[in-house]
Amino acid sequence: MNTAQQLLFNTRAAFKSGITLPVEWRIEQLNRLLDLLNENENALLDALHKDLRKPKLESIETELIVVKNEAINAIKNVQTWSKPTYPSKAFVQMIDSVYILKEPYGVVLVMSAWNYPIQIIFSQLVGIIASGNCAIIKPSELSPVTSELMSKLIPQYLDKECFRVYLGGIPETTVLLKERFDMIMYTGSSMVGKIVMKAAAEHLTPVILELGGKSPVYVHKDSDLKLVAKRVVWGKFLNLGQTCTAPDYILCHNNVVDSLIDELRKTVEEYFGSDPKESPDLARIVNARNFKRIESIMSATPKEKLAVGGETDESALYIVLNAFAESFKYIFFDVLLYFIFGKMTLSTAPTVYKDIQLGDPIMEGEIFGPILPVLAVNGADEAVEIINSQEKPLALYIFAKSDKVGCNVSYLKPPPPFLLSCTSSGGVTVNDVLMHAASHNLPFGGVGNYGFILFFYHYLDIIQHLDSCSPGNSGMGRYHGKYTFDALTHEKPVVYRGQNFESLLSARYPPYSEKNLSMVS
Repeated sequence: MNTAQQLLFNTRAAFKSGITLPVEWRIEQLNRLLDLLNENENALLDALHKDLRKPKLESIETELIVVKNEAINAIKNVQTWSKPTYPSKAFVQMIDSVYILKEPYGVVLVMSAWNYPIQIIFSQLVGIIASGNCAIIKPSELSPVTSELMSKLIPQYLDKECFRVYLGGIPETTVLLKERFDMIMYTGSSMVGKIVMKAAAEHLTPVILELGGKSPVYVHKDSDLKLVAKRVVWGKFLNLGQTCTAPDYILCHNNVVDSLIDELRKTVEEYFGSDPKESPDLARIVNARNFKRIESIMSATPKEKLAVGGETDESALYIVLNAFAESFKYIFFDVLLYFIFGKMTLSTAPTVYKDIQLGDPIMEGEIFGPILPVLAVNGADEAVEIINSQEKPLALYIFAKSDKVGCNVSYLKPPPPFLLSCTSSGGVTVNDVLMHAASHNLPFGGVGNYGFILFFYHYLDIIQHLDSCSPGNSGMGRYHGKYTFDALTHEKPVVYRGQNFESLLSARYPPYSEKNLSMVS
């Protein structure tokens, strides 16, 4: 057996032992997870700063608090979630007991992203624990300090047999994906999401893919533009734009587009100063490859369209060393470089472009960085047309004061905005950004173009279909709170029938006759 096979074999053995089934054990593990977060807060914050130079407030607000709330919610409710449910009976079940058992799948593979390395892994782990599953956890090699820290802390606090951390880069991940898991949860790019789904299809393994895409913002002409700018600039440049639900581009009513750009400029300076590079409140680009990718987007956009920012700062020393480390794909080497050269960072100032057209290179794929294109539109109708011409986004944001962008849907009070009812997206926030994805009481996920039904087809058909898809798919499946529990739970129907009342069933037995038919009818 190779390392991945041995890891999975041992973890599956732990699951088969039945240790995860008692709800009391699950609650104990969830409390241990809270202990991990509370007792190691400074170490976790320091790791996030070394990997991404995340400001302390952002790390606490978007990483630690999110997971703590998830864990506390699960501890309070897992007893109820785990109980059997009793559906209404059909006529043929009147003499039976009918119920649905909540059964864990088994071993879940968690493949996490580097942009929110603590929040993503631990919020998913909360649902895995609560639902009684085991997990093999694969942190991203692009956030090496945080990944290394979690590989030490998780076995210190959680059951070592049930929850195992697997470190490595692309070669190690490729080996891991050849194994048969009971569920795969992947967070990251649509390109890698396709690779994960192909690997899962080999074993008909269900997947939850949280991807991304170009999440649009529509700004109507009646909006408070100062308020819009404050909220959009915060959400866009949080984690320096490296957020899957970050606003990717703005569709602004052409009557107010110049005024909005002016407010965006003022707000960027208000938040980050005249020289954002020196701001302690901005994170940094994760590595040289992503820095170059963002630079290429900027170089392909005409300078006359630059409205705000545009400055970059690249440390040649950092890039050389980081490229050297990546070539070896060893996390311990990355960690060493971060400890030695932790202050050397890659920076791009918050940048806004104006007069952007749909066919411009900046609109070709998800930006995932501190660049915000603004497109002028004639109104909500044109905005809907543009949004629907793209892949379904992970998020949609609508800013409007009045019901002028609403439509008359009488059974909903108040009626939904026009953009809400005429577009499809993973989630929507009206008059703010990110908030639909920030709480455990709402499901979080994308709108898959394929859905789980694909797993009923031959996997080669799936692979051929995936290869024909354009990039930018927002994902499939959902999680957060009880939705994670449900996604990782098999609802097993049970009909319990006694060994009596045989006369009521006699009509179903051969030899068949007209009398049998009349009794059945």
